[in-house]
Amino acid sequence: MQEFEAKANHLLGTRMDPEALWQLTPWSWLVDWYGTIGDIIGNANRIADNGLVIRYGYLMVHTTREYQWSTLPSLLDYDGKMFPTSSAFYRRETKRRYRATPFGFGLDLSDMNPQQWAILSALGLSHSQR
Repeated sequence: MQEFEAKANHLLGTRMDPEALWQLTPWSWLVDWYGTIGDIIGNANRIADNGLVIRYGYLMVHTTREYQWSTLPSLLDYDGKMFPTSSAFYRRETKRRYRATPFGFGLDLSDMNPQQWAILSALGLSHSQR
């Protein structure tokens, strides 16, 4: 089966990969109308197959945490009167930006192979000032 696929790919100039399967799926246009799944599959396919690198990659994270404290109405003061119920509201909002390496997010440089080091070196040389 792989031999026939290789011959058909050579003859027709096609490759069956996730991007081609997505484009052949009848309802994929409907999903792409509301989202960018096709673009994500295409980018992941090009990065995985062709060894492409990301020039600028960032991940934005926005988190919101809300806390609320309330006192119980059963607390008494020195005169024996009830304290009124009180509450406090605290909201913490953080925004962080993570930068990607040229080969994606969460890559440990010790796991890179020689081809990736060569691409990274070529990028460094092409962007360095002369």
